[in-house]
Amino acid sequence: RLQGDWSSDVCSSDLTEGPQAGEVHAELMQVRTDLQGKGFVQPLLLNSLNLYDHMGLKKITMEANIDVGGYAWPRYGFLPTNNGSKMGWDGIYIKMHMWDKSRELGIKMDDEMKRLLDSKDPIAMRALAALPQAKPLLLGSRYNAEMDLTDKDSEEMYRRHCIKETV
Repeated sequence: RLQGDWSSDVCSSDLTEGPQAGEVHAELMQVRTDLQGKGFVQPLLLNSLNLYDHMGLKKITMEANIDVGGYAWPRYGFLPTNNGSKMGWDGIYIKMHMWDKSRELGIKMDDEMKRLLDSKDPIAMRALAALPQAKPLLLGSRYNAEMDLTDKDSEEMYRRHCIKETV
């Protein structure tokens, strides 16, 4: 049974066994604000992925939110869930947050952003997070996310992002 929390001077997280066999749920991963963007977290994330692989886990679930999670996690290969939940890709929260934030910040949604938001496929979130103009709209967004560890593209994206950030 997997359960526990870990913390350090850099970041903390709470991991629990997911609802399905082979799943882990990462709860409330927080990085000290003064250390964000300084390259401390990526080695920890990469080691976590290696541990999950070693344990034979197949999926990581989480709620992407708080400050940068809604923007950062798709860049690591996580996707919003597509399970009928209002907190998933097929729900309303992500899209409403982005439309509200675009009005609040005066950012005009271009055709590419609209096309991606209208997509039924949650993989569109990765393309959306790659658009520089979408970053301020995704910051502070909140949604359920998951990464399929059996999907080699997702795992490679995670590893590549960790390595790129530490070089």
